[in-house]
Amino acid sequence: MAPPPPPPLMGELVEEILLRLPPSDPTSLVRAALVCKPWFRLVSGRRLRRRFRERHRRAPVLGLLCNSRRELCHCDEGDVFRFVPYARFPGGRAFHHNYRRAIDARHGRVLLRGMLWLDDGQLGPGEFTVWNPITGEERTLPPLPCYEDWNAAVLCAAHATGACDHLDCHRGPFLVVVVDTELTGDIVVHIYSSEARSWSGGQTVVPRPNKPASWLWPSVLAGNSLYFMLRRRRSILKYDLGTLEISVIDDLPRTSCRPDVLTTTEDGRLGFATVSKSRLYLWTTKDGPAGGWAQSRVVDLQKLLPVDAHSVVGFADGVGTVFVGTNSGVYSVDLKSQQARNVYEPEGDGCNVLPYMTFYYPALGGDCTGEEPSAGASSA
Repeated sequence: MAPPPPPPLMGELVEEILLRLPPSDPTSLVRAALVCKPWFRLVSGRRLRRRFRERHRRAPVLGLLCNSRRELCHCDEGDVFRFVPYARFPGGRAFHHNYRRAIDARHGRVLLRGMLWLDDGQLGPGEFTVWNPITGEERTLPPLPCYEDWNAAVLCAAHATGACDHLDCHRGPFLVVVVDTELTGDIVVHIYSSEARSWSGGQTVVPRPNKPASWLWPSVLAGNSLYFMLRRRRSILKYDLGTLEISVIDDLPRTSCRPDVLTTTEDGRLGFATVSKSRLYLWTTKDGPAGGWAQSRVVDLQKLLPVDAHSVVGFADGVGTVFVGTNSGVYSVDLKSQQARNVYEPEGDGCNVLPYMTFYYPALGGDCTGEEPSAGASSA
């Protein structure tokens, strides 16, 4: 006589098991939902989604936005960005878009800027667009003239007040902050509010710098401030979201080579990373930018990579991953496990990488309608 089947697991126990699935592999939730109807109802419910995000806290890297320059139409050069899936999730696919550049990615949103043909036959910057890869929604912002040296960032509108934990705010209001060097050399700031649907600001906030700036390298958000690298000046531009003040940090350490990208630490301090002779050097502030800098770590990349690394091209905030450029492509380096893998082989020069980080939850039932990812920006 066959033994009786084991009793089914209690719903509370199943929920605790599902909460421990890795957020970096959203397909695991889909597989769990296909086990039986009770599990399907659990995975589809709002309660599990909320607890799942609260348990893991740190959003995983779902994809990489890789900018590079390549020859277009056999005679012209222009920007092209590629979305490269980094994690396994339903609907995630690689695609590219010509004449667009990914400027920033934060809180589940991506800031893009298009390119337009100018009267002299050259390509120039076009309109800003905020894209949500999860929903596919795009919002094109009102035109904003920018000069040669500028940079921009996108973030949740509630960050400055501390009213959001950023675990699931990719559908909510957002801000776009643009810092721009005018023809006079003065640095000004413009802020777009998705709620007001307009730009504000435009006042001069930093007088003409002694040396020119060089922009379009990813910003970082540390505490309540945005930081932008001024690469030619070996300086950092700080924009305080609470006081709306801008200042310039000039006291970067005198390393053998200039900083490649800005970084942040797990406790929210500002830092930067650079590569020299296939060694990764990490620096952090001691006690805020005014407290000076300290070299926190040196990683020998020759032991991790099959080829020599020449620069840091991206950084994943909060997960301890840097992306380094080599002659055979871009490699991710996990600073905790010291594991490396090839993630992207650019088709042109000037590559940099923006990680797209957010929680993805599969659309399985009525509660999840509209949560399927979409390529959004079509291939061209």
